Parts: sequence; C-alpha cells; structure tokens
Amino acid sequence: MLGEALWAQRGAYDRGASSAAEYWGAVAGAVGIEQLSEDEISEVQRADDRYFLRLDPAARSLIHDLARNQVRLALLSNASESFGAAVRRADWFEAFTLAVISGEERAVKPGREIFEVLLDVLAHETGECRSPRRSSSSMIARRTSTPRRRSASTPICGRATAMSTPRAPSTVR
Repeated sequence: MLGEALWAQRGAYDRGASSAAEYWGAVAGAVGIEQLSEDEISEVQRADDRYFLRLDPAARSLIHDLARNQVRLALLSNASESFGAAVRRADWFEAFTLAVISGEERAVKPGREIFEVLLDVLAHETGECRSPRRSSSSMIARRTSTPRRRSASTPICGRATAMSTPRAPSTVR
C-alpha cells in the first residue's frame, strides 16, 4: 500500500508539478494519515533523498576512477527539486561536472525537452554554440518557478546556467 502510494504521485513530483508538501501529503493520505507537519515532511523527504543517494561501492569506485582520469561526468535524473539539492551535497557528486534534475527543469525523461536542456548545458560548459531544435525552452533555474523562454532561432552560446555545478576533477580522491 505504501509502495503504491509513493509511486502514484511520483511522476508529478519528479516533474516539478507538485511541491514536497503536496506529494508527501498525498502519500500520507493514501495510507490513512490525515496531515503531516512541516517537520514530518522534511523528515520523510530526507529519508527519500538518503534512499536515492545510496551508491553501490563498485559504482562509487567507478565514478571516482573516471573522474581521476579526467572523464567529465554529468548526472541526468528524473527526481524532485529536493533531490537535486541533496545530490549536489553528496560526497560522491564531487566527481560530476554538472547535474540536470527533472524537478528543476519541469521536464522528464524520456521526453525530448530534458535532453535538450542537457545538451544546452553541455554546450555552455564546452564553450560551443548550439541552435535549439525546438520552438521554445522551459529551462528553469534551480528553485525558480518562472520559465525562461527563447526563440528557436536564438543560438545558445556562452550563457551561464544554474543547472551547471562545476567540479574540478582534481578534488576527487
């Protein structure tokens, strides 16, 4: 019952269409809990983040080996805004150059838009220019609810973006 409740609203939460209070309130309601306090919402969100931040030791080793060998890593995840903040604080994230999180972008995999955002960020990171392939973008800076729109003819060049979180590979142990 709890498992079903967790996943029933997860798509909207990971898409950024519902807040933590709305998502966890719906989960609680589905299992017979009338209301959660702000502290309870924070507690279950931290537990959810911890669950999804766990890494298999072999995966952790591989990530750090790649970073030590100057392989640039990007994280693209269907996850909530809260997870986006938590993942950037994770000890293993230091191996990554950037993260694009669906809840921050209001777009999810396997849809094309989230991959377009990733390509935009990577083009910025490498200093390349890229012409958008779609008529508009809803690239949204972290913790912002207002989309920035651009024309399909506007090239993407050297534009800073909040999704990019540079990490120096030399900091990886």
